[in-house]
Amino acid sequence: MAPPRPRIQPDPGPAERRWRRYQLPVWFPGVALFVVMVVGLVGVGRQWRRWGGPAALPWTVAAIGLVVPIALAQYLYRYAITAVPLACLAAGLAFARLDGVRWPTPARHRPAAHPAPAHESPVPEPAPALESPAQEPAG
Repeated sequence: MAPPRPRIQPDPGPAERRWRRYQLPVWFPGVALFVVMVVGLVGVGRQWRRWGGPAALPWTVAAIGLVVPIALAQYLYRYAITAVPLACLAAGLAFARLDGVRWPTPARHRPAAHPAPAHESPVPEPAPALESPAQEPAG
């Protein structure tokens, strides 16, 4: 028998080429991660009056995602992979202009319109209970 002839692969389409490029590894150096984390922290610090603004949550989750695995087990690069997108999101949100967004303001304590005088109780006294007529025992 003759050996099988190799099949000729057709030229992949643009979708398949894009998918193959998507699967290629990306190199994100540790110095770049440090810079992104510091930029996010500076942005969160600038918005401290709003509890860090919208960047506080992704930055906090990224920081926890880096610190907790180091504390619990040996540090491996796979733990940093989950923190990179969150840190980049926090760095972007930290300096984004969100002028059109209306932020909720905390409710302020407003005093009562007419406070009760000091000698009166602010809570009214309960009304006396009405006595019901005694029922005769059955039997």
